[in-house]
Amino acid sequence: MNLHIETLAIAAFVVSLALTFAMTAMRIFLKGQPGLRRWTQALWLVAAATVLFGLRGKVPDVVPVLVGNAFLALAAALTWMGMREFCGLSQDLRPVFGVTAACLAVQAIFLWGHPSFEARSINVILTSTIWNLASAWTLYRHGPPDLTSSTRLVSFLFFTDAAIGMGLIVPNLIGARQSDPGLIQATQVTQYLAGLAIGTFEVLGLAVMLNQRLLAELRRVARVDGLTGILNRRGLDAEAPRLLQICQRQRLPCTLLMADLDHFKRFNDTHGHAGGDGALRHFAALVGSQLRASDLFGRYGGEEFCILMPGTQGDLARLAAERLRIHVGANPVPLNGALLPLTVSLGLAVYDGNGSADFAALLDQADQGLYRAKALGRNRVEVRVPPPSFRPDLLQEGAAGGLQVRGREG
Repeated sequence: MNLHIETLAIAAFVVSLALTFAMTAMRIFLKGQPGLRRWTQALWLVAAATVLFGLRGKVPDVVPVLVGNAFLALAAALTWMGMREFCGLSQDLRPVFGVTAACLAVQAIFLWGHPSFEARSINVILTSTIWNLASAWTLYRHGPPDLTSSTRLVSFLFFTDAAIGMGLIVPNLIGARQSDPGLIQATQVTQYLAGLAIGTFEVLGLAVMLNQRLLAELRRVARVDGLTGILNRRGLDAEAPRLLQICQRQRLPCTLLMADLDHFKRFNDTHGHAGGDGALRHFAALVGSQLRASDLFGRYGGEEFCILMPGTQGDLARLAAERLRIHVGANPVPLNGALLPLTVSLGLAVYDGNGSADFAALLDQADQGLYRAKALGRNRVEVRVPPPSFRPDLLQEGAAGGLQVRGREG
């Protein structure tokens, strides 16, 4: 099949323009997404370079050879910058401009000093290959852990692009020795076709990567309380049964605490909603600092919070709750230069590791314990039925020691 460079240039321009408009639209509608601005800039540069290459023979060579290839080199560098931004890494334009300037200098040498199409092709391909390898490695090494599937896919595409680039250098080296016009044209055709194919897949891969990040953010927003930064009720309803299933499989006990800030309506009425919000954030920070990485903590609604502590039962469970209660009472809420007292009531329920672990049933038991704590005067820990093994001496020892509960009851 005989393919003309002009035809391929037009096809490449149409495809690159379509991808550029698509990425530009994404940037308009998805403002603030890391990496998107750099990738859009890179695509516009590629579209401009494609136009300039199509003008070859109609304008002086300095335009397509120097300016067009400079656009391509800069586009590859900006793509790498976008990868770093997407991964939350620092931005440094010095290597971008340094490598682009070096590429231009080499192009000028082999355009005027020692004219060689093959040498110029090798220079541009090698420059793009370096940036493609850098982009692939950045995603592979620093891609967000929750986006592994898409980042590894895009990383593979850029590694493939780099491999194709290295493969194209070989015929250029052969062509430099043979000066075969047919080989030169075949190399140009191969470059266009390879660039069209892999470039399209790369842009689609970037779109997939952005889409996965957006979905991850939506899932996080749906499960995280916007005020306190901990799980909301939806998140608790999703995560708590999973944690209880793990406890059930491993025959581990698990304690569920329901916490309610005492007289919160009065606090809200006295200090306003801003003061109430501050109290909720303060409480969440206090409790969160005392929990283990394995514990689950979330806001169940209003001023009610839920804490799930695997590996804890009996006196140790009661001790953990008492320590949290004491810690909250000992750290008043700072508001407008004043320290406002804050106390909490807690209801306790325990799954002993035997039988079926039912989150709804545990929640109901803990809720009844919470109502009991409120009925008995608040600022206390209660269960629906007080455990016969409860030992007050453990609470005295716990209050005198550190506030964190580590490990499980032996």
